[in-house]
Amino acid sequence: MILPMADSFVKELRRLFGKTRSVEGMRLGGQLIGDRFVEDAYVYRIS
Repeated sequence: MILPMADSFVKELRRLFGKTRSVEGMRLGGQLIGDRFVEDAYVYRIS
C-alpha cells in the first residue's frame, strides 16, 4: 500500500520512527498507528 505524505497514518509513523537510525526497514504488527490497525507490515524508508 502506498499512502500520501499527508495521511494520518504516515504522519504518525514519521512521529514514532522518524529518528530511528536503522534505514533498512522495520517490521510492524499488532498495533494501532494513526487511524489504522496494523496486523503485519514491513516499512521501508525511502530518502
